[in-house]
Amino acid sequence: MSNPRRIRQTLSFAGFAALGLVSWLQTSAMSRWLGDRLALNAKEIAGPIGEVARLGAPSRAAQPRTEHASIIAPPARVPEAPAEPQPAQAAQVDPYALAACADPARLALITAGQDASGSMAVMWTPTASGGRSYEMLREGSAHGAYRVWHIGRDRVWMIGKGESCQIRMFEPPPVPTHGDQPETKPQQRKGAMPPEIAAGIQKLGPTEYKVDRTVLDRVMQNPADLLKVRVVPEQEAGAVKGLRLFGIKPDTLLAAIGLQDGDRLDAVNGMGLGDAEAMMTALARLRMEKHLVVKVLRGGKEVNVDINVV
Repeated sequence: MSNPRRIRQTLSFAGFAALGLVSWLQTSAMSRWLGDRLALNAKEIAGPIGEVARLGAPSRAAQPRTEHASIIAPPARVPEAPAEPQPAQAAQVDPYALAACADPARLALITAGQDASGSMAVMWTPTASGGRSYEMLREGSAHGAYRVWHIGRDRVWMIGKGESCQIRMFEPPPVPTHGDQPETKPQQRKGAMPPEIAAGIQKLGPTEYKVDRTVLDRVMQNPADLLKVRVVPEQEAGAVKGLRLFGIKPDTLLAAIGLQDGDRLDAVNGMGLGDAEAMMTALARLRMEKHLVVKVLRGGKEVNVDINVV
């Protein structure tokens, strides 16, 4: 005969187990129901917002009461709103195709570094007395009604007067009109030294030259057209040590006074060229000095070029 106490314990354990099973089933069903409701609500929310707003929220009174209807069948598909026309993409502007600035200034010199702090442009503007007024500009500098936007290797982009424009160092020659006939002259390579300039330079030794002062005067008046060289500041240990010269060809002015392509111009008469102020001072002294010592770094070695101005 079974023990009544053991029978009661067995029944109690079975009752607790049954209650636990029922609770789990209820919890699982509720979780599935909530999951279905959330999933369906997510689909409804993901529908076209514009179309739902246009149709308006449905009235409670108009909807028949159906228990858990959304569980049995998914909601009707909301019609998609017509795609709105996308705004046209802004046309890409080629900065090299921008018009020339309506400004009388011209570029005399450009040093284009790897960043804005190492870039500088020298521009000149004709004065009322027939002279020239020089101005040093960096990115962000103001120039009349314009502001410097970017300094390139051979041009400066400006912003002002409601437009973006550019000032190029080497302007193309003007196109002759139909009534003008171009003069027949011997073909000369673009950038080559004019014969009258070459006549004013005489080589005295391997690194010594004699230069007529009129040559320097012409260079100072129009350095961009006569020098035609790309200047890049070169840094060592975070400081500009000199100006690396690129584009020097054998029949150019700089080649005629002993400079070579790839030379680094470090100093003139002991004055360093690490900043724009020193460079302008060195250029100004060209008109006053009778003897110039140009210090360059060539192939890792220092070379001095002596120029006697007569």
